[in-house]
Amino acid sequence: DGGAATDKKVVGGLMSRPRATPERDIEGQPFTISEQEIKTFARTSYSNNPLAAAALIATVEAESASGKTLVEKGYTKSRALEVFVERNRKKDGTLSATMQERKRRIEALPDNASGDDIFDIVYDRDDLGNTEEGDGSRYKGRGLIQITGKNNYRDVGNSIGVDLVENPELLETDKNVMLQATLAYLKDNGFLTSNLTQSKLASIIGHSDDDKNTVAKKRWIAAGKAYRDMYG
Repeated sequence: DGGAATDKKVVGGLMSRPRATPERDIEGQPFTISEQEIKTFARTSYSNNPLAAAALIATVEAESASGKTLVEKGYTKSRALEVFVERNRKKDGTLSATMQERKRRIEALPDNASGDDIFDIVYDRDDLGNTEEGDGSRYKGRGLIQITGKNNYRDVGNSIGVDLVENPELLETDKNVMLQATLAYLKDNGFLTSNLTQSKLASIIGHSDDDKNTVAKKRWIAAGKAYRDMYG
C-alpha cells in the first residue's frame, strides 16, 4: 500500500557500512528472514525505546507480512482502485483531480494488467522522485517496511553507502543492506521520538488509509500487542 513512502532526506550516522556484495541464502535468490530475527532486530536496534521496537514489529507485520513479502506484490485493478483511489477520497467524499486521473488510468488498463503496470501509475509521483518511465515499478515497495520511490531509495542509499538507485533489488537480496536501510529511513522520519503515537506512526510510514484511520488504528493496536508480548 505504498508504505515508507514519505519524501524526506535521510541523514547519515548509522552503523558500519554494508558490504558491496549481496548476501544471499541461495545464489541469485532473495534471502529469508524469520519473525524471531525481526523481533531480535527490533529489540536490539531500539533497546532504549521499547515502544519504538513494538511499533516496528507491528509495521513490519503490516507492510511485509512479517518479512514474508519483501517486494510489494501486484494488485488486481479492483484492488488497486480500492487502495490507491478510494482510500484517498476527501472528507466530503470527492476525489481530487489527481485521484480522478489515477482512477482513469487504472480503469483504462487491460483486465490482465501486471502489477508493474499498476505501480507505474500509482507511483507516478514527482514527490517520490519517480520522474522517468518505469520508475514506479522499479522503485516499488521493498524491504521490511516497503521503502518506496526513487527519492527514498537514493537518500537511504546515500546514508548507508550503497547505490540503491542503480541496484534497487538489494533491498530484497542483501539482508544487511535491507536492515540498515530500514533503520536509516525510520531514523530520518522521526521514529525515535519518545512520544510516538498512532498518527505519528502513520505519518512516518506513509501508508494509505481511509477517512476513519482504520489502517492506522489496526497497526497501533498491533503495536500494543507486540509491546505486551515482548515486555509483559
